Amino acid sequence: CWLAAGAQPGDVLFLQFSGHGTQLESQDGQEADGMDEALLPCDYRTEGFLVDNEIFDLIVMPLQSGVKLTIILDCCHSGTAVDLPFIWNPSAKNWELESGAPHSAGDVQMFSGCEDDQCSMDVTRHGRAGGAMTTCMTKAIRENPDWYYPDLLSRLHEILAEKGYEQWPQ
Repeated sequence: CWLAAGAQPGDVLFLQFSGHGTQLESQDGQEADGMDEALLPCDYRTEGFLVDNEIFDLIVMPLQSGVKLTIILDCCHSGTAVDLPFIWNPSAKNWELESGAPHSAGDVQMFSGCEDDQCSMDVTRHGRAGGAMTTCMTKAIRENPDWYYPDLLSRLHEILAEKGYEQWPQ
C-alpha cells in the first residue's frame, strides 16, 4: 500500500476517510458479531469494498516499530473497521484488548465515526455536506490542538451529544 510503503521509524502518517461504510457477513469467522466492517471507496463498484481485515493487512501490519499512524474514519459501521487490537473504554478509562485481533509493530490510533452497529450522521455547513464526527472533531481540535487521545475522544462525545447526535465514536 502506498501509505505504508517505505515508512521508517520516526515517520508520522495520517489517513482520513469520510464516506460510506457498511457491514458484510464475515467469511472467515474471525468477527465476534459475525460481520466484517467495510469502506466503500468511490470505485467500489468495479474494485470492491475495502474490508477491515484487508485494511489492517495493507496499512497497519507492514508498519515498523517507531512509525506512527493516525486514522480517522467518518463513516457508518466504522467502530472496528481497521481491526485494531485495542479499543479505548471511556467508562473504565483504559485500553481493552479485542479478542483475536492481530498486532502490529507500528503505533496506530484510530478515531471512528461511530460504533460498528451505528450510522454516522451527515451535516451541512455553509451549503456543503460533511460528516458530523469530522465537523465536531474539527471544533474540538480548534478548542485545544494538544489533546491526548482519550481526552479528545471524550470531548468529541460531548460535542456530538450537545448537537443531538447519537453516534458514539471509538
